[in-house]
Parts: sequence; structure tokens; C-alpha cells
Amino acid sequence: MLQTHTKWIYDVPPMEALKFEKPLAELKALLLKAPKSLFTSLVQQYLLSNNHRVSVELYPSSTYEEEQHGDEQKRLRDFAEKLSDSELRTVKQKSMELKSSSLPRIHPMPWLPYPPSRSRI
Repeated sequence: MLQTHTKWIYDVPPMEALKFEKPLAELKALLLKAPKSLFTSLVQQYLLSNNHRVSVELYPSSTYEEEQHGDEQKRLRDFAEKLSDSELRTVKQKSMELKSSSLPRIHPMPWLPYPPSRSRI
């Protein structure tokens, strides 16, 4: 239903966006004629020959991990403050049960010492 808005804002009747049978039939006909060249031409037309460009520059953060950890600790503290004493005890109990029922860690390569020695890296 939200697809109707993409046409409506350009003064096209909103029900036109729901009419997909004709374009689908045209696509199927094109696929029957030349299945490989259809997508090749679309990639060429809309991606490779497209004059529009965008440049994205990413810069690493040396404090990102600490920031994420601090945010997580704050969310946990805020959540824990909202819990009653009995709810907090229940969470701790469930956590302990989960830890005790966890399967032992299995080494992916049993012929190597566990944990792997970093001196050989």
C-alpha cells in the first residue's frame, strides 16, 4: 500500500502504483527474448553509465569500542535501576543457570594447544 504514495506525490492516481500485471508481463516477455542481455543492459544503463556519483569518506575512531562499551553499561545500569529487588534476583539467577548449563567450549582444531599460542603468530 505504501507504494501508492510514490506515484501520488507526482499527481499520478494512487491506484496506478498497484497495477503491476502489465509491467510484469512486459518483463517476462523481455526475459524470454534475451534473459542475459536484459540485466546486462540494465546494469550498464543504471549503474555503469550513470553520471551521478557520490563519494563517501570514512574515518576510523580510536575510541569507538570504549564509547560503545560505555553506552552499553549505561543502558544496563538504567535498566537495572528500574528493576525491583526480586526482579533483579531473578535476572541474576537466570544468568547463573544459563552460565552453568552452557556447553563446554570445543576447540575447533583439537590437535593444537588450547588456547592457541600467540607467540607463533
